[in-house]
Amino acid sequence: MSQWVKNLGERLKALELGERYIRRNWLYYPEAVRTFFRLQEASLDERKAFAERRLETVLRAASKTAYGREFRGKPLHEWPLLPKERVRGREEEFLTRPKWLTSHGSTGGTAGIPLKLYRSLQSICYEQATYDYPLLSVG
Repeated sequence: MSQWVKNLGERLKALELGERYIRRNWLYYPEAVRTFFRLQEASLDERKAFAERRLETVLRAASKTAYGREFRGKPLHEWPLLPKERVRGREEEFLTRPKWLTSHGSTGGTAGIPLKLYRSLQSICYEQATYDYPLLSVG
């Protein structure tokens, strides 16, 4: 069943329905766009505070992965750089949710070999909002 769900998600992304229910999903996309508009109007201190909160959230999530457990509770500067070679073939060690709840992605392979990645619905919506925001901000 999980392979079927994954294949369906990949097909939906290519359709208009995919745009509405995946890239601009009503659960995450509106909040992503609102976040960009709020940050545009925020002071530098408010932006810094937002970035610090987001970093805490990201590190908390990362520390739940098989890879990140050894760095749990450590500040970002104590986490080592993560080369693609460490990820390749061990992608599931970096997941925070079941693989069937993710969407496949990959890097462009500019270093020679593309890196397979898994993305959450929320991350897909935030990515779409980064593309849409400049146009939305000028009407």
